[in-house]
Amino acid sequence: MTQKLTVFYGPQMDDSSCPQTWAWKEGSTKTFTCSALGNPTPTVQCWKDGRLYNIGEPQRVQRKHGGIYHCNATNQYGFDVRNVTILVESSQFIGHIIGYIVAVLAFIVL
Repeated sequence: MTQKLTVFYGPQMDDSSCPQTWAWKEGSTKTFTCSALGNPTPTVQCWKDGRLYNIGEPQRVQRKHGGIYHCNATNQYGFDVRNVTILVESSQFIGHIIGYIVAVLAFIVL
């Protein structure tokens, strides 16, 4: 005789899909993801600046995407929360660094 055992448990944020910090380059295309493990499958919602954020939609990264996202996973057995910080690396900053390096190399060559 075979019996099936189902274990129910509250949510746990999944570190691989919902890290605490991401560094994204301005102008790149990224998808904000955040999921949690649990049985039954938890519902995950994230807010930024008090507004519900659409998880799983690819977006072209802009400075406005930087900041702290408050994510909450819930099911009938509990909840888990996580703050996710997105750091947006400015393309202007990278341009300034490249310009500085070119200027230094030109000075050395001359």
